[in-house]
Formats: sequence, C-alpha cells, structure tokens
Amino acid sequence: MLKVGIVKEIKPFESRVGMTPDGVGALVRLGHDIFLQAGAGEGCGYPDKEYREAGARILKDPAVVWKAASIIVKVKEPQAKEYAYLRPGQFIFTFFHLATDKRLAEALVKSRATAIAYEMVQDDDGSLPILAPMSQAAGKLAVQMGGYLLTKPAGGKGILLGGVGEYGRGRVVVLGTGNVGIAAMERAVALGAEVSMFGRDENRMARLRAAHPGRVQVEPLTVGRITAQLPAADLLIGAVSVPGARAPIVVPRNAVSRMAPGSVIVDVAIDQGGCIATSKPTTHAKPTYVANGVIHYAVTNMPAAVPRTSSLGLAAKTMPFLQKMAALGIENAVRIDPALARGIVAADGVIRNENVARAHRMRWKPWP
Repeated sequence: MLKVGIVKEIKPFESRVGMTPDGVGALVRLGHDIFLQAGAGEGCGYPDKEYREAGARILKDPAVVWKAASIIVKVKEPQAKEYAYLRPGQFIFTFFHLATDKRLAEALVKSRATAIAYEMVQDDDGSLPILAPMSQAAGKLAVQMGGYLLTKPAGGKGILLGGVGEYGRGRVVVLGTGNVGIAAMERAVALGAEVSMFGRDENRMARLRAAHPGRVQVEPLTVGRITAQLPAADLLIGAVSVPGARAPIVVPRNAVSRMAPGSVIVDVAIDQGGCIATSKPTTHAKPTYVANGVIHYAVTNMPAAVPRTSSLGLAAKTMPFLQKMAALGIENAVRIDPALARGIVAADGVIRNENVARAHRMRWKPWP
C-alpha cells in the first residue's frame, strides 16, 4: 500500500499543488492512503472539501503529513524549514534543481532520503515528460510577461509585440530550441512579432525552419550571432539549459549592454542559474530589476503565476508514474522504469547525478 503525502508549498508566491482531487481519488480507489496538509490546494482552486470527498485524510500539521507518508508529492524543492522533515527511506517526488542549491543537496545527503527530480525524469528518446508542461507554460509566460514589461507604464520602450497592422512590430530573440524556446517562439509568432531563434540541435533547427518558413529566423547558437541581434531586440528570452547542471552563460554582460534602454530580458533558465550574465533570481513579489538599462525578469518559479493551469498540466504527467509506483511499489517501479531511475538525484546519503555533484564538488555514485 502506498502512503502519499501532499504538503502545502511554502516557497513565496507558490500556489501550485502536487496532486489534484481527481488524482487522489484514482489512488484511493486502488486502496492507497493519501494524506493532505490542510489548504494545500486552495491556492489553485481546490478546497479541502474536494480532497476529502476524493478520500484524502486532511491533516493540519505538515510534520504529521511528512511523517505519515512513504512518498511526498510536491511541486517545488523542499525549503530550509522543511529539511528537518527529511528522513531515511522516504521518497520525495518534486522539482529539485539541485545544481543551484548546495544547501539542499547537503540536506538530502545528510537525511538519506531519496529524491526523484521531476526535471530529471527522462524517457529513452531524451525527452523530459514531467518537465515538458511546465516548460511550455514558462515559454508562453515569458512572452506574456515580456510583452507587458515593454509597455511604457511598466518602464519599457512602449512596444506592442504584434504591432498595429504592418507597423511597429516588436522583435523577439529566443535562445534555445527546447520546449521553453518553442513555446515562446510560437506565442510570439501568434502575436505577430518578428522572431529569431538560436539553437544547437541541427535537426530540430531544420524542422523549425521548415515549419515556419519566412516567419522565424533560426540560427546556430553562438555568442557572436546573438550579440549581433541584440541592438534590434525588444525582448530577449533565455531558455538554454542542461539537465541536472547549471545553465551555461550564452550572453555575456557586454552583449547585454548593446540592447536599447527599456528593452526586456526574461531568463527562464534562472532556476538552473540563468543563461544570461546579468540575470539574478527574483520572485513574484518583486519580479524585475534594471541592469544595463534593460528590464530583467528572472522569477525562479514562473509557472506559479498560473497555478491552476500549471497544477493540471503537472498532475497529468506525474500521475502515470505514481500509478506505477502504486502498482509495483516505489522501489520496484524505480528499478523497472528507466525514466524514473534517471530522475534519482540523491539516495542513501549520496548524490546520484554527476552534473549535480560537479556543480558543488560533492561525491557522487550512480544509482543503484
């Protein structure tokens, strides 16, 4: 029998929830126990009543939920206040982004808990099924937020990305051709903006050129090519990352200085350190700052701005894995499913991902 704990997120302005009432009901009907911290789903429109009707036990104290559960299903990485709840033999299924959080990496090692990172669960074809919907949300939000910040009341250049008729269209530069970059590009194209993309995967770049002939300029990602585009760019979106590792810096500080005052940068890769030299983490409470005359938006949990949509998308992707764990047992499921096994970033007091270990100069050992 699986004992699942769903806790209320305590990261500032984080209102997503790890499981929806429908998901809870599906597991309860199979005979499993679900423990929900009171209020965990209220921020995205799921009151305790719906979880109770689905069969969850509602508990007020998060410590009780953590203690009762064999697996904790979250959205964001455990915060410092939650480190005391980590314990040997427990599984935590959530986003971790450990390459930028040494304190959490050390806490996981000390606790001997098993961390399965959503962003590292990877299919044989290299795709990241759980990360994908959040990447799509972040890519769309990058254009939405960037477009707003370009308005004059927000401090921007006074640019409407889609222009008016054939006049005044904005120029968007997208770095990266993964899920974030493609979602951002498609949203910008739909608005009518001029769009340039930079990537490293030649096959994917060729497909993008074929899919958007004459609409999107797609080029190899080099500092020189990017820098040449920046003086004319109104919105620069950073979406370059490496699974498990810190994001590489692909736009140096001196290149940012070539952008016109009032331009906007949205660095979606900030949860992995950022791919633009002038980026630093921000929050939904204070999402922007100005550097080199350019407005920067670098919120580390962008999809939390739309918690209802994000929770639905996330739950749809985590549920098949949770059902597999429920049917086989957590440890057997992880052994049998290579995608889940690739998601293990810490277990038994050891870091299990080489990129994470290198980021913090920690010892590591492959799992199992």
